[in-house]
Amino acid sequence: MQQPPLIALQVRLRSLAWYCLDEDLNRSAVFYAERLYCLDPSNHDSRHLYATAMLRNGQTPSAAYVVTNLDCLECTRIYARCCEVQGRNRLGRDALEESLRRNGTASLGVGGLREVRLARDEASVQCSMGNLAAKGNQPEVARQHYLRALTLNPLIWEAYEGLSQQSPFPELDNLSAARRKAPSKRRALSDDPMDDIDEHALPPPVASGSGFFTPGPNGASAPAPSLFGHRNGTAKAPTTKITNAAAGPSRLPTIPARQAEGRPPAAKKPRSQTAAPVVRPTRPAAQELRKGSSSRSTSVDLPGTRRSTRLASTLAKPQAVKKPPPPAPLQRGMKRIPGRTVTKEPPARIDEVREPDAHSPSSHSAASPPVDAFAMRNTMWEVAEQIHQEQIDKEEADNWIFEIVRIMAKATRALANYRCSECLEELDKLPESQQRCAWVYCLIGRAKYEMTNYQSAERAFQMARLMDPHRQEDMEIYSTLLWHLSREVALSFLAQELVASDSRSPQAWVAVGNCFSLKKEHAHAQTCFRRAARCAPDFAYAYTLSGHEALATDETEKALSLFQTAVRTDQRHYNAWYGLGRAYLKQMKFRMAEYHFRKAVDLNPSNAVLVCCVGTVLEKRGQRENALKVYDTAHALAPTSAMVLFRRAKVLVELQRYQDAVRDLLTLRDTVPEEANVAYTLGRVYLLLGDRIEATRTLAIAQDLEHKLGPAIKMLLESGQGEDGPGREETRLTNAGGGGAGRGGPELSVSMAEASTMDVEDVP
Repeated sequence: MQQPPLIALQVRLRSLAWYCLDEDLNRSAVFYAERLYCLDPSNHDSRHLYATAMLRNGQTPSAAYVVTNLDCLECTRIYARCCEVQGRNRLGRDALEESLRRNGTASLGVGGLREVRLARDEASVQCSMGNLAAKGNQPEVARQHYLRALTLNPLIWEAYEGLSQQSPFPELDNLSAARRKAPSKRRALSDDPMDDIDEHALPPPVASGSGFFTPGPNGASAPAPSLFGHRNGTAKAPTTKITNAAAGPSRLPTIPARQAEGRPPAAKKPRSQTAAPVVRPTRPAAQELRKGSSSRSTSVDLPGTRRSTRLASTLAKPQAVKKPPPPAPLQRGMKRIPGRTVTKEPPARIDEVREPDAHSPSSHSAASPPVDAFAMRNTMWEVAEQIHQEQIDKEEADNWIFEIVRIMAKATRALANYRCSECLEELDKLPESQQRCAWVYCLIGRAKYEMTNYQSAERAFQMARLMDPHRQEDMEIYSTLLWHLSREVALSFLAQELVASDSRSPQAWVAVGNCFSLKKEHAHAQTCFRRAARCAPDFAYAYTLSGHEALATDETEKALSLFQTAVRTDQRHYNAWYGLGRAYLKQMKFRMAEYHFRKAVDLNPSNAVLVCCVGTVLEKRGQRENALKVYDTAHALAPTSAMVLFRRAKVLVELQRYQDAVRDLLTLRDTVPEEANVAYTLGRVYLLLGDRIEATRTLAIAQDLEHKLGPAIKMLLESGQGEDGPGREETRLTNAGGGGAGRGGPELSVSMAEASTMDVEDVP
């Protein structure tokens, strides 16, 4: 993706960020401020805006980290505000004092002005209504408000985030196609620069008739109006078009070839009864252009005078230029500026140009210089070129921002629907500068986590923490990831850092609870999860984790209540639906368990473990053929899943499809050779096939791997029928590539004995 000019992008992103701040769309403001900060992290204006947006959004520690720089007074001022929010008032005052000592007061009051919006627009109001409806469990109402907001303004990021939690998600191209357009192609300017000027908005001629160098009615020289009105740093052209109010042709005269070559133009014979002056060149035209127009007395014919005068009035409030007589005493109604006298009353005929007295010593000093058509033509070309180029840059910047928003919205939607591969593909389309930010790294980490690629997910979260050490958002997933990896030290360190940054953050207390859960201290873990729920009552993940801890202590009714609370808080939280299925499975309510497992699968159809849970319930209900179909679906989703292969092999044995079962078990033996239950089940199938020699050898390997299987193996060999013997102990089948639900999904690591009894392990 080709990046437009940096200045144009900065202007547009800064304008969007301030718009969102004025409209109380703080998450959208952080989004655009982060995009601006990624373009040039060394730019202090971008740094200040990014920190201000995070401070408004409640990310106070992160905002303070961004502006920890005493060499910049504005950085220190924002840092002091962060200290005030955190209650560290003395630290903020000391920082300001030190910064003032270093920098002085020279930079105080220095900075651009910004127009503040006094009233909210409809798009922001619709987005706020959508947020309220979503929190009030009105998903369809929220969806309508978000769609309306994006129809009015397709750059409200919070609306995209809200819609990503709704189903079905609208097509992003349909939402933003009306606002995106291809940038205007740069074309060569025509011979008439007015053609280019008219395509853009310029101020109309002022009715007072004051000109480029003519004072206004109040006696002061009227400055040329700005071609670009700035709001929030955005270049914006006025919307009024040029009007041809003056009489006469609308185009500038073509410069004669003789004059363009530097030769004096041929003298024209004035028509009878015409007041057109006779041209009296004193030096060649080229020499006049080099020395400037202040020393020339060249004039043009009447049409040229009219056209030049109209062009000058269009550009900067001009008045028809005329050559006055020698200066007279100042009278009432007249204003004098050096070198000329201008009356307040316009002449009877604007085309009358009086010839100055050639013998007057003050004729050259008192007469105002005429407007040269050739110089004015060049000026108009330059202005038209500048306007056209700025318009192109603005359109390119808008399209670039639209494309960035579209890519990130698609990635967010894909992750919300657990299409993790699609999410990663969309993020790869981002420019390199936009990929190096904490938000993108966290999105990558979550996608890798859902794909059970824990090592890659850990690296992504580490990069996010490196860029924003005080980030709280998404850290509950990172702590659960460390729980799955059994990284006790790393998890404890993360929990301490999160609590130190913000002790009222629910993510911090989830990390602390995961620490206790990893140490099997379930009571303390539940206390921490309850604390997280008190910090944020709408944080469904805290209720879900509390429910899993309750299941670990066989408090099934309490677990059901907690999971139901999580579902009421967030109906799309598939972990809570999975927890309800596990709780009903423990109560032997298989129909209820199947219903809730299927609800979880509907929300996250790409999770092989959830699909496998449905197969487990079907198998328990005696529907082995249906269970086999479900296991085939799970195997297609996760071909390397050891749990799926083992459960499918057991169903194949129940269906007496021994050869198919042997094929799966041999694959498992190569994948997890240290797992004793794989060897035990394979030996049993060999006995059923009548291959006693291979069965004896395989069962001996199983006994070497797990000595507690000795009595079961002895009974199996004595029976000779391949039937299960009693006393088989549980051992774990671990799969490094597996992953899960439980505390983020059911884990693919599963006990073989649990698989045989159709129970689901309590793995957070």
